[in-house]
Amino acid sequence: MRKLQIVTLASTMLLIASCGGASQRIEVGCDQFTIDASQSAAIELRPGEQVELTLCSNPTTGFQWLDPAEISDPAVIEQVSMNFIEPPLKGESKLVGAPGIQNWTFKALAAGSAQVSLSYSQPWEGGEQDAWHYTLTVTVR
Repeated sequence: MRKLQIVTLASTMLLIASCGGASQRIEVGCDQFTIDASQSAAIELRPGEQVELTLCSNPTTGFQWLDPAEISDPAVIEQVSMNFIEPPLKGESKLVGAPGIQNWTFKALAAGSAQVSLSYSQPWEGGEQDAWHYTLTVTVR
């Protein structure tokens, strides 16, 4: 059973933890987006290294992070995967209305700098657009 972790760091609003030197992990919980709808971070990678980005997501509200991510320079970094992880079970049923997470993996390809932009919207015509926004600036050395 997967456990949902929502990271609350009011001072930094972001957790970046090293995972064995070959990848980095960034998590941003719903609380951070409630405080500021536009979040960002900057990281450095080497070619071949990956970053895993985990953002709060609650599709029961009709909102979702648009996929694929917008990447300013696809020669520098590429999106490898994206998946949605549902909220944990309560007993034998899902927690109705509870947020899950959307998880992306990006891989550094070549030296340079690129921005990864993600928008949290209701994807239908007339739906609310850009309710939350996340930008990751990646420098590959």
